[in-house]
Amino acid sequence: MDFLKKPGLTLVLWAVMGLTQSAIAGTEYDQDVTPDIIFGSGNSNGHFTTDREGSVEVGLRAKIPYVGTTNSNGDGTYSYSLAETAAPAVSLGKCSGEKCWNFEFTVNTDYDDTSGAKLDDYSYELGMDQDPGLGTDFVTFDPITPNGGVPDHSIGDNDTPNGGGAEAVDEADYIDLLANNNVLQQSWRYAWLPVSYDPDIAGTYAVYFLVRDGDDNVVARTDIQVLIGGAPPAPPSLACAGFQSPLDADVAVNKPNRVLPLRLNLLDGDGVSQTNADITANPVLQVTFDGGTYTGAADLDSLDTAGRGDDGNMFVFDDPWWGFNMKTKDLAPGHYTISAVSGDATEYVIEPTCEVGLSIQ
Repeated sequence: MDFLKKPGLTLVLWAVMGLTQSAIAGTEYDQDVTPDIIFGSGNSNGHFTTDREGSVEVGLRAKIPYVGTTNSNGDGTYSYSLAETAAPAVSLGKCSGEKCWNFEFTVNTDYDDTSGAKLDDYSYELGMDQDPGLGTDFVTFDPITPNGGVPDHSIGDNDTPNGGGAEAVDEADYIDLLANNNVLQQSWRYAWLPVSYDPDIAGTYAVYFLVRDGDDNVVARTDIQVLIGGAPPAPPSLACAGFQSPLDADVAVNKPNRVLPLRLNLLDGDGVSQTNADITANPVLQVTFDGGTYTGAADLDSLDTAGRGDDGNMFVFDDPWWGFNMKTKDLAPGHYTISAVSGDATEYVIEPTCEVGLSIQ
């Protein structure tokens, strides 16, 4: 199968390094997928990280191939020592004599038999992190939608038994299977795919799998992390949809004594607002000078004077918002980008972050 890889002076006043990890509403851990494992023979169900939205079910898990070890930690992470990844090569002569682990992805477009949707009613995206550190560097592609190849996915429906999936013999057969079935499963490893990967080092690897409808909306998504050689998990992500009014759009200031009332919400993967009872390290302000020139727009009437501004760079929780009153009087003329970042990137990251542009005369 052909795979696709989809792909001035800067002054940072306050900065914290950011990492990414997706957290998705509806995620469940250590689940069976529907109807069973339909690829290969003798592969057992279970330990999948799933998302079920409407009639669509997606699942991901990691596993040591041939040995069958899943080592789920019950939270979407899967841990393997370097000795475990070497076990198939050492004991069974498999994996071409190298260390290996597999990730397995599944999709069922009508797992509850209510929609009648087939596999070709959707498009898909698989993301494979090739950065062994806590950051991410994703190679992404659609592993299912036909692109001229004949992938060896196992395909079936809700009545397909364990190991009973069909595999296409040519492109026409593959297209027909997608049009008439609702279940697809696959087991792959990094060594087979167009990613940079060193099996001999410890690393934290994120993998995600998502489904999109005909309007390009994400219908369901599941994420896992595979922790190799004792590597730690990446911290969770909290989402910030945007600053509250009047800073929900770019602003221009032509008086140097104005204050920007920055207010934001941080949401976990289930959409629950995070307070100072949930976060140890408060979010902090980051201001980046982008250069450019002032546009000449007028001040907002709602902006206060600099005497009401906060010191430092830390947001403070004042129910229901995290807030910071940013002084502008010491900023040089030009354009700035204002955003919120985590106060401790080992505890959480803000992804996506809140961001607004500021022009100073």
